[in-house]
Amino acid sequence: MECGIDLPPVPTILGAHRVQGRPAARCPPPRRVGGGGEPALPDDNFMTDTAAPRPTPLRSLWLRRGLVGAALLVVLIILLYFVGLSSPFLRGFVLPRVGKALHATLTAEEVSLSPFSSLTLRGLRIQTSGEIPLLTTPEVRVRYRLRDILSGTLSVDEVTIDSPILQVVPTPDGRDNLQPILDSATTTPPPPPSSKRAPVALNLHSVTLRNATLRHTRATPGGGRQVTELSDLNVTLDQLVAGARGRLQISAGLGSDRTGATGAGSLRATLKGDLDLELDAGSLPRLAKGGIRVAVARAEGEFAPIAGFASALQVDVTPSEIRQLSLRLEQGGKPLGGVLLTGPFDPARLEGGLKLTLQGIDRQSLAAISTLTGLPLDAASLGAETGVEVSAGGTRVRVNGSASVAGLRPARPGTETPILNLSSRFDVTADLPAKTARLDLLDLGANQAAKPLLQGRLTAPMTVSWGGASAAAGEASLELTITGLNLTEWRGLTGDSLSTGLVEGKARLQTQGASTALRMQADLQGTDLSIRSGTNLVAQLGLQVQLAGSASTQGTLQVDSLRINLAKAGQAAAAVEASGGFTRATGAFQSRVNLRLTPERLLGSGPREELQIGVAGEGSISNTVAEVTRLLLLLPSGGRSTNNEVAMKGRFDFTDRLAQQASLSARAGDLDLTWLHQVVMASRPSAPAAPT
Repeated sequence: MECGIDLPPVPTILGAHRVQGRPAARCPPPRRVGGGGEPALPDDNFMTDTAAPRPTPLRSLWLRRGLVGAALLVVLIILLYFVGLSSPFLRGFVLPRVGKALHATLTAEEVSLSPFSSLTLRGLRIQTSGEIPLLTTPEVRVRYRLRDILSGTLSVDEVTIDSPILQVVPTPDGRDNLQPILDSATTTPPPPPSSKRAPVALNLHSVTLRNATLRHTRATPGGGRQVTELSDLNVTLDQLVAGARGRLQISAGLGSDRTGATGAGSLRATLKGDLDLELDAGSLPRLAKGGIRVAVARAEGEFAPIAGFASALQVDVTPSEIRQLSLRLEQGGKPLGGVLLTGPFDPARLEGGLKLTLQGIDRQSLAAISTLTGLPLDAASLGAETGVEVSAGGTRVRVNGSASVAGLRPARPGTETPILNLSSRFDVTADLPAKTARLDLLDLGANQAAKPLLQGRLTAPMTVSWGGASAAAGEASLELTITGLNLTEWRGLTGDSLSTGLVEGKARLQTQGASTALRMQADLQGTDLSIRSGTNLVAQLGLQVQLAGSASTQGTLQVDSLRINLAKAGQAAAAVEASGGFTRATGAFQSRVNLRLTPERLLGSGPREELQIGVAGEGSISNTVAEVTRLLLLLPSGGRSTNNEVAMKGRFDFTDRLAQQASLSARAGDLDLTWLHQVVMASRPSAPAAPT
């Protein structure tokens, strides 16, 4: 049996073509399953011999356009990759923008960048203000692994900086050429803190600083200058990898040359260091052991006292203990003492109990330190023993102990003063998150020839705060007392301007309740004082100074009352009353001063009547610029002027230390300055008549 569709050959006319019907499509005979009588379904290949439909012309056109567009996109990406990573593009487009962010000009002779693995800069130069470049180096080479960095591991195979020269020199504005970059760092907002951010794992295999030169030049008083230089500096850091041990080696030559009218000198020394380092899995320091030594090879001029001087820093730190962190001094092979820090400490938890000790610091040690730092440290010995307890993950720190200085002579060069012995005991605990500190113990003492000269003590535990935090309620005060300060013995500090007299007084710093303000009170008396100004000497003076004010942790300073009374031979000669305030947040200030003066009593001649002078002013201070918005000067009147006052305002710019700028305007009517002429001419043997 056959089945199918029979199409008769019906002729069809389409245009000029004849289309014949297709012959019948025959079906295969039906299959029977299991011998039953029911026919099976037709086979799956039923009518599979029919022709597939051809694509339309519109679909083929869009397919060809899509392939061409994709090919062009791939070519464009390849072109952008090679052009964007070319040296001319990086030097002309990328480096200038990086330099602008640093407030500097950044140039390079050649830049080679492979985004996933390396960066090389040749002929790098960083220029800020001034003519001398801040940094020049022939080559900087970095090889890294970008995929590891993106996944949270700082993987760097190599960092090499070859023969860099860093020069920090003064600039015409009174600063130096490093300051613009430091300013850019302070103006850049920090990234928002994230408590979920995991610590970055370190994987630094090789960091090399080869044949570097670091030079710092600064101006000294008297028109001189001092140049300090680290030359032939070589630093090698090998295998700073989390969970592994690495090594740090450093060597350099140290030199300093000072010239000028106030003094000159030359210093040459060597620096060598070798440290073994190990980080834990979180890239925190786990082990450190080694030392760094600085030895003076030659010292001349002002540096002569430290000839043969050497210092050695020794480090031995384990995961649970600081076995030794010490700085030891010596000169000519003789020990001069040192500083030692020991005790248990867990760097991962930031907790432990440490002990800080000053050992054997004598006059020779302090003389060497004074030469290096410029501090007037003329004393026989210095000692201290302090405990440092760190707890609560490094947020709570307690420091307690004692310190003493024996045989101290605080004198200027070429002068002498009495010998002082200083002592102190203290116990303070700081809560860093709360921004508060509790002072439980503070005793201060200064003795001259076994007699107390200065004493200070804390009457009760004092809690202070900072950063806007509020201290706990409670009252406490720190009281200071000066007894028997003979100015004649201290001419080495006061000079001839204040050569004789006896001074005594008390001062108190007081906290009240939960206030963040610290109250200040002082009462000072001086008897039989002598003041010299040039060839003029005023003797037999009595002085009383009284101060009341406050200071707060928000940055406000308030002088409620300042009174200075000056008497000569028991009679009142001059008096000053003043008040004022300053707010750090806005820079605003205001002040008021009243002066009462009787020239005839103070100077022995001049007007007998009391003269009164008043000053009132207000303005603001911002960084190095002071703006005086109002300054009123009230002057004594001799009857020739009904309104003897001067109103002023101005602006003072101290940004450029070598070319400071100021503008001041004054407005006044008729001024009567007869009193001023009389005061100025009072000390002369025969004064001409006052002008009319």
